[in-house]
Amino acid sequence: MHRVLLLHMSARTRSPCFRLALNSGSIFARERVEFPSPAEVGQKLRVTWRVAETYEKRGRHYQRIAIAIDAEDGTPIIRREVHDTFFFSEGSDPA
Repeated sequence: MHRVLLLHMSARTRSPCFRLALNSGSIFARERVEFPSPAEVGQKLRVTWRVAETYEKRGRHYQRIAIAIDAEDGTPIIRREVHDTFFFSEGSDPA
């Protein structure tokens, strides 16, 4: 399976619990990806997302998300770390 397809399958917006706060948005900040093993066509895969850290830098709110794709037998296919920054419309509370 092509690696770009795997990246698309693991985007944070595909997580069932992905939600942005009211009157907010997010901007991709940086990413690190490892491809320890290839995925085969027809292979069952499991994608997991975990908010690993939230932090503030230069007055902006950030979130680091750890994303993993594993084969059914537990073999790691992708290890991905994504950082996003958040912005809020004027007058909204980021808390």
